[in-house]
Amino acid sequence: MTTKASQQQEVRWAWRSGSHFTIKAEVVACCLEDIRRKLRRDPEASDIVAEAAAKKSPLHGLIFNCDDTDAVQAYREQRARVVMNSLRSYVINVETKQEVEQIPFVNVRYTEETEDGENIRHSVYMPTAKAMEVPEYQDYVIEDALRYAKGFARRVKQLKEFKEVCEAIERVEARYAAEKQARKEVKEKDLVSVGK
Repeated sequence: MTTKASQQQEVRWAWRSGSHFTIKAEVVACCLEDIRRKLRRDPEASDIVAEAAAKKSPLHGLIFNCDDTDAVQAYREQRARVVMNSLRSYVINVETKQEVEQIPFVNVRYTEETEDGENIRHSVYMPTAKAMEVPEYQDYVIEDALRYAKGFARRVKQLKEFKEVCEAIERVEARYAAEKQARKEVKEKDLVSVGK
């Protein structure tokens, strides 16, 4: 089953290869959108657990698959993370029927200061496109992807078959560092000109 993304594209939801969930990915995607709409913000893992607590929720069997105790809250939040990280969407060109796999949500961490001056840390699942529109979130997403890529490169760098891949990761890291530095310099320059 697909959902409309625009007049020229549709989105098909699926689980990452190797996932063993019995509920359709599109049902989960709709539940997550309902949670986001209800909260009027992107959901944290604890929000997904709270929604899944209702036995009628399609998420219930995915998250609540053991007895209820305080000790399992962390497990259930991890289970929610697994669900979120396993979900995939496929953008389908209506004319050519060509599908492009996308990771629909990314985990973004940020700190929010309350009226009392207390800092509260959040770790939310945000639509990838939304995260890539905000420079601070975009940096978090790219830096997280680079950490993953560099970890992969460290594991395979001794294999000649992966030499070009490792070199490409190094080039991407260098280009990103230069772009981030340039943005920082522009921002500092803007602050100085505003202060004059």
